[in-house]
Amino acid sequence: MNTAYKTADSSPRVNSTAMYAGEAPEIVARGLRLIRSSTASESGASTGGAELRWLEEIYSLRQAERTDDAIDLLFKTMNATLVRGDFAACESALRALDLKRIDVDLMIAFLSITLPARDRLKSRAGLFAKIERLLTDLDPRRVAPLLSGLR
Repeated sequence: MNTAYKTADSSPRVNSTAMYAGEAPEIVARGLRLIRSSTASESGASTGGAELRWLEEIYSLRQAERTDDAIDLLFKTMNATLVRGDFAACESALRALDLKRIDVDLMIAFLSITLPARDRLKSRAGLFAKIERLLTDLDPRRVAPLLSGLR
């Protein structure tokens, strides 16, 4: 159930807490806090890397074998960042991504969520090439099916 409300300028806003009420509350709450904390960079304030704390959370979730929760956090965080038009923050995340700390599912998720903005994200092509090489080393037969449509 989405709960909308009006702001002072009369534009409708969605209550994001209500929107995700049916999902794992601790993951959603953590993701929303991380998204909100990253908006300081949008206003020109320096966060000194705070905007990438969510990436460490993804690594932690993956290490705890909670890949589905990590993918949920990735999609919510990157989607919010892309919707804000903060392509610099997306670039930072793509450059900082440690492929050794994520699994194939998360690699595909990173490529999927950034696909619509690929023309605005210069680092994405390099990330794609790294993932393609890594997958080729692991199992060459899986490369084409996994990366189909993600270039």
